[in-house]
Amino acid sequence: NTVIFLDSGSTTLHILESLTLKQNITVITYSLSVLCEAAKYPSLNIIGLGGFFNHSTQSFSGRTVIDELSQLNIHTIFMSATCVSILHGLSNYSFQEAEVKQSVTNSCSRVILMADHSKFGLVGVRSFFPFERLSGIVTDKCPPDEFLPAIRENHIRLLYPGCPMETEDAE
Repeated sequence: NTVIFLDSGSTTLHILESLTLKQNITVITYSLSVLCEAAKYPSLNIIGLGGFFNHSTQSFSGRTVIDELSQLNIHTIFMSATCVSILHGLSNYSFQEAEVKQSVTNSCSRVILMADHSKFGLVGVRSFFPFERLSGIVTDKCPPDEFLPAIRENHIRLLYPGCPMETEDAE
């Protein structure tokens, strides 16, 4: 009984199969790849946001997407990012996609970052969400050491295979 937003990117696709084990999940996305994958699971309710199609990111952007997002109630956002920095937060090289990401994160306080280890320590052209406001991070390897104090201090839940550290205060 929840509404989630799945961002574009290959990492967010991995969550779809596990969602089918739950009841009454509504998935909102602007990603063509996520829409195509989600369509394989009839138990999911799917809302696709349309607009200008960007071939390189396989996602839709523009005023239409942003206007639609402003009218939706989203409980949890599973966000991807091209770059992750403690100082600059989550950022992207695609200005249009970063605009959509910023719009959706303005509507929900529970943001889970899904990014592989190669994204940490980089800064893109446009930042769209502060690192310290993340609720959780799901990644494939432990982030670099300089990220760990910020994760603890901000009570960000950290999950990766074999993770020895999961903040106790995280919800």
